[in-house]
Amino acid sequence: KLVTGVQTCALPIYIRAELLLYEDKVDAAEALLNKKYAELLDSRESGVDDYDNDAIRFPLDVAMMYVDLTFYDLSKVWMDKIEQPVPGMEYEYFETKARLSHYDGDTHQIIENLNRAIDYDPYSLNAWMQLNDTYFQNGQFEKALECTEYALAIEPDDYEALMSRGNSLYELDRQQEAMECYKKCAQLYPDVDYPCMILGTMYLEREDFEMAMKYLRDAIERSGYDLLVMVRVGIIFYEMNYVMSAYQVFSTIITTFYEEDMMKECPLSLLRYMVDCCKKLDKEEELKIYAPYLEERLKSIHRNDFPSEDANQ
Repeated sequence: KLVTGVQTCALPIYIRAELLLYEDKVDAAEALLNKKYAELLDSRESGVDDYDNDAIRFPLDVAMMYVDLTFYDLSKVWMDKIEQPVPGMEYEYFETKARLSHYDGDTHQIIENLNRAIDYDPYSLNAWMQLNDTYFQNGQFEKALECTEYALAIEPDDYEALMSRGNSLYELDRQQEAMECYKKCAQLYPDVDYPCMILGTMYLEREDFEMAMKYLRDAIERSGYDLLVMVRVGIIFYEMNYVMSAYQVFSTIITTFYEEDMMKECPLSLLRYMVDCCKKLDKEEELKIYAPYLEERLKSIHRNDFPSEDANQ
């Protein structure tokens, strides 16, 4: 995608630079951009007014392009060319600095730069949500919650803001309020399974089995009976010691792979949990079927010098 925020007159140079970057021709992209910047500076010194604004904005535009494409070190190089925030682009300047601080892992600088960005654009949903994420990851749940209040004042039905508010409320042990956020998400976004997954888990924690089943079933239906979602639901049941319910879910899924040649495609996590369920529920006949498949799969992983992705399933 094209980088947002750049000036129309500069788009051709950015398109050419991005194409070079996508082809891993970083040096060529840098040479192209530095040549253009030198031309803009020369035009500025020559008193050509039309180029003055471009010369000031160009390093920030380049830095924004690089940070969007995750070339963080090069973004820093271009940010260092800027002596002070570009007039009219103060928000973009501080937001880019915040993203670079995130790359450096400097939480203090992330928060400081995002707050400066918000000073210039208090209606930026993006900045409020970045600030929320930073506070949440830092365990400052009250401050994270406050950020979601501002975000939802800007966009009352934003999915990420509602989910983040629910997460902060959950961490603050305000579970009923958290559930209301998740329920609102589930209602507003009927094609998304994750809010129902969380609600199902929370009702299991409360031992409200009927409501837990309702939401976990909703999660499966919303996912279009996605196999990994169904496995995840089974794992939730298992980890919360509802072994029979987990077994019923796993049994429904694993029949898809029952034929011998298909068992190689069965997710390893599904096999592991199915075998454990059979052991705990004394399902001896099924254990005789699935345990050898699991043993063979594990042996094949250990035989490889480099474990495959299967090992992490």
